[in-house]
Amino acid sequence: MTPKAFYELQPNGPKISIGGVSPLGGEYDEYLQGYDVPRSQTGSEARFRSTAIEVPPESPFEPSNNGNRRAKASHSWWWAEIASVVSSIAAMVALVVVLALFDGRALSQWNFFLQPNTIISILAMVSKASMLLAVSACLSQLKWTHFHDQPRPLSHLQILDSASRGPLGSLFLMGSLRFGSVLAFLFAVVTIASVAIDPTAQQILDFPSRIAELETVTSKLGVAKQYASRAFNNKYPEADAANCSGPGLTKPHLDFYIEYFNGDTLLLQSGLLNAIFGSISEPSYSCPPPATSCSWPEFSTLGVCRSFRNLTDIAKPGCNYTSSDNDPPFRNLTCTYDYTGRNRSEFLVDMEWHLTARPGRDGKMQATPVDYTWYRSPPPTEMLQSNWYLCEQTHRGAGIDSGKLSPGSVVSELLTPLRNRTVPADTREGGTLYDENFITYHANSSGHEYITGSYQFSRLYEFLKPALDNRFGLFDNASHVESGGSLGELLPLGYYMNLTDHAAMTGHIADGISAQMRSKSPGDNNNLTMLDGSAFRAETYIHVRWPWFILALVEVVAATLLVASTIFITRGQPLLKSSVMALLLHGLDGWEEEGKAGSLETEKDLEERSRAMTGRLCEDDNGWLRFAKTV
Repeated sequence: MTPKAFYELQPNGPKISIGGVSPLGGEYDEYLQGYDVPRSQTGSEARFRSTAIEVPPESPFEPSNNGNRRAKASHSWWWAEIASVVSSIAAMVALVVVLALFDGRALSQWNFFLQPNTIISILAMVSKASMLLAVSACLSQLKWTHFHDQPRPLSHLQILDSASRGPLGSLFLMGSLRFGSVLAFLFAVVTIASVAIDPTAQQILDFPSRIAELETVTSKLGVAKQYASRAFNNKYPEADAANCSGPGLTKPHLDFYIEYFNGDTLLLQSGLLNAIFGSISEPSYSCPPPATSCSWPEFSTLGVCRSFRNLTDIAKPGCNYTSSDNDPPFRNLTCTYDYTGRNRSEFLVDMEWHLTARPGRDGKMQATPVDYTWYRSPPPTEMLQSNWYLCEQTHRGAGIDSGKLSPGSVVSELLTPLRNRTVPADTREGGTLYDENFITYHANSSGHEYITGSYQFSRLYEFLKPALDNRFGLFDNASHVESGGSLGELLPLGYYMNLTDHAAMTGHIADGISAQMRSKSPGDNNNLTMLDGSAFRAETYIHVRWPWFILALVEVVAATLLVASTIFITRGQPLLKSSVMALLLHGLDGWEEEGKAGSLETEKDLEERSRAMTGRLCEDDNGWLRFAKTV
């Protein structure tokens, strides 16, 4: 059907010709005289008094009822935006819950098939998309409010519409409108800032490593509460002892050092020699996989300590010179060194100088000091003293890291003999050769007691004495150093002893013996105690960097407040949002030829023309909205 045309005519106007369909359905074509059809009056003058209004045929409402229809529509059309805001908030709450639950947890406890960063990205994306949906709708609605409040250049319509479509349009809005519309400006800020949500969300989670305790794994460390030597155990081996038995020789009367009949002896001796050279064995310990490090609480153990002093300045020699012209002649100088403050338990040090006879000019053996000026008085002598003694060693912070045992800080205390007991010799097969004396030592500060036999220490001394014995000679003014005792022929340590740092070496010996006392197989303590400790491993865990979460949180809060403000401000106004039909139906009024667009115009041409066209969204007398020209 052809649309109906209704006009409100005023008298005293020019003649006009109107054609169309009458309300009764009859066609007419006539001239009307004496009626005035004024142009639209807008701005500060008045609303439209008259305008042509087209009403669809059989419309269920009258033009004058448009206001009521819009009011009812506004009551329902915000539900989509409210649901979007609620979805954005829900996604953000879910994100906070996930982050709070797994902050500080091991990554191995994450059993979901999606990785944590993927979950964070999904929740951030849902929150952002829901938020921008509501923001876009509000910006679209604000372009109508922008022209409803006061006259504006029509170019603002394009700026606001572009801002509702994404960050680039919002950036143009901030540069063009500035604070012409505060609410739209804030929405543009939120839209632009939303670009940074995705990259910042990827920075929320960090996956560092830490040391975590293994509850199902226990570490072990050797501690000497008692010391029963495996190498020097006062037992006679059955096979070797049997070979030495015969008429007049029985097992209890074997006259051999027991160390030569024990398979563990060489292991201990090689460990002591390595200690002399600075290579010290470690106590027994266990730090089983998957542990990568272990630690033990503070503990005390039996050990060997040493004291070291340089007595050169206080040592005073008492010398005795002897000589003989017998064949061969000899000249000997023997000096005994004493020093102030010597304990009665400390031995005096004897040193001997022997002047060997050699052939003279007449071919006879002579022992005259031709080249030696010291034979009647001792040459310059450096006197060093080292004492080894049993002590209690208290360790704090002992642990294993990267497979290396660290003793932690060690505090030592001299032990005091408390009591002893003697175990009679057992002459049965596998029994002891001699009576054995066991001594109980006491630590005054801790009150701990330690038990050890005296036999193994005498054997340790018997091994170390020839190893450390040293002789120095001069042959034709050339120095000659050799080791003393039978061990010197097998392992000459003379030059090493002459050149080494004796303070460090004696300390290494004490540490080597202590390590042997705190170890077993390899090691030398049959009565070793294993101390329980904690085991750890490096694990990757989830660390939430909450500052990176602030942007997403602020965006959601700001968008929620702005949407609520838009709903409040636009209440009672027509809710058109991004409707294309609204732009078609609520067209321009008051512009004649300048309001028309040509067929070859560009977007730039339209933008330049719209800047000079100032209008306002107004209602006519029947309540229909038009973009009316203002002066």
